[in-house]
Amino acid sequence: MSIGLKALRGAIWTIGSSLIARGLGLIGTLVLVHYLAPTVYGEVADASVLVLSANQFSTLGVGMYVVTKRNEARAAIFHATLLHFLLGALALAFAILLRQPLGRYMHAPDMGPFVIGLVASVLIDRVSFVPERLLVRDLRFRAVGLGRTVGELSYTLVSVGAAVGGLGGMSIVWGNIARSLLRAVWMIGANHRRDWFEWGPIDFKRFSEIARYGLPVALTGIATFAARRWDNGLMSHYFGVGMGGLYTLAYNLADIPAVQVGEQLTDVMLSAFVHWDRGQRSEALRRSLPLIALVMFPLGVGLGVVAPTLARVGVNDRWIAVGPMLACLSALSITRPIAGALGAHLAAAGRNLTILIVEASTAIGVILGIAASWHFGALTACVAVGVVFALRAFALAAALARLEAVPLGQLLGGLAAPLCACLPMVAAILLWRNFFPAVAPRFELGIELALGAVLYPLSALLIAGPSTRDLIALGRQAIAKRAASKDQPL
Repeated sequence: MSIGLKALRGAIWTIGSSLIARGLGLIGTLVLVHYLAPTVYGEVADASVLVLSANQFSTLGVGMYVVTKRNEARAAIFHATLLHFLLGALALAFAILLRQPLGRYMHAPDMGPFVIGLVASVLIDRVSFVPERLLVRDLRFRAVGLGRTVGELSYTLVSVGAAVGGLGGMSIVWGNIARSLLRAVWMIGANHRRDWFEWGPIDFKRFSEIARYGLPVALTGIATFAARRWDNGLMSHYFGVGMGGLYTLAYNLADIPAVQVGEQLTDVMLSAFVHWDRGQRSEALRRSLPLIALVMFPLGVGLGVVAPTLARVGVNDRWIAVGPMLACLSALSITRPIAGALGAHLAAAGRNLTILIVEASTAIGVILGIAASWHFGALTACVAVGVVFALRAFALAAALARLEAVPLGQLLGGLAAPLCACLPMVAAILLWRNFFPAVAPRFELGIELALGAVLYPLSALLIAGPSTRDLIALGRQAIAKRAASKDQPL
């Protein structure tokens, strides 16, 4: 089977399994917040920022090393595994030591117990990280998708059960530990142990080689993480831990399409790009961006337009301010998947310094945007975050056009039609909401979702016909290949 078809099937597997898992996770989160106050949720979120920051600072690009250095011997992978775990353990120890002063800065002085529990969860993740990256490297996306689904399901069941049992914020911590444990068992079990941890003599030159390769990647990862996570702590600092909790929930909801669909596509594209030469990568990117837009734009735009109704249905009065925040932040699911695909191309081409500059600029932009919004309110900060991420996508496209000689018009021109195809859906939902008799919120949400589900495919065929037919043809080709493989004799 060609690399392209493997990538397409991988995208179908990872996106499908992630949507199922995240759908369950979304239900669990909406149930969970009924038992938690925004201040408690904000404290757990701030603890998560600290622990995950320590985790990110100690990653050293090991994941990218494992995926892109696909011909390395087992000894190299063993050294990557050992280095990844030891650096993580050291950094997480510092996170425990810093929990009190940083808790005071973020107006979350009681987050200490959450930090310790989340450290345990992340340590488990450090063990399963390289086995999972090996599965991605080998294009075994079915195993990756199923493992992530099992982990998300366990998080939902454990966190909701613990919240119902009265454990408060620790219910989220126990959910994270359960997710990490089950994912670790799954990912490790899907690999041969010797492929990722065949003990041998320690070679410090190997560590040095991994560090030299991974340092630029790690710096990029830190900048990307800062842009996506430090805003939670900043919102708590500037607007209070309760508002930080509201913002975190809105951001997490807005992030669902970007993470569960967009990031899965990025994983698949990076794994495929490293197998292709420059010309093949450029053609694949030019063709895939409109297809990504066809999938992601209606999710992001639709989420933004139904956000007020979703808040009325999904949360209680303590959380109702999530609706306007979600409407502003839904822009993330429009621009971030496009940026992820562009970044995958640049990474496969070795343009790590360019990615680092863009991601660092994004992090600085988010920090300055939230700080500048202090006197204007939290909604202004949400708008600022959305604008910064839109500028990030454009900056990556401009850099790719200049460095890889790919015309900017070819990269971004195909995005206009999928975006315009969303307009009839938005117009119909707003017309229904404002000019038809009011109904119960849950029925209103169902009607709004149905309008989007019916109108967008029709408008996509009319407005973005070539890309829509291309997406349908690729799906049929993947199904036909799957059926043909089943008919082959054993």
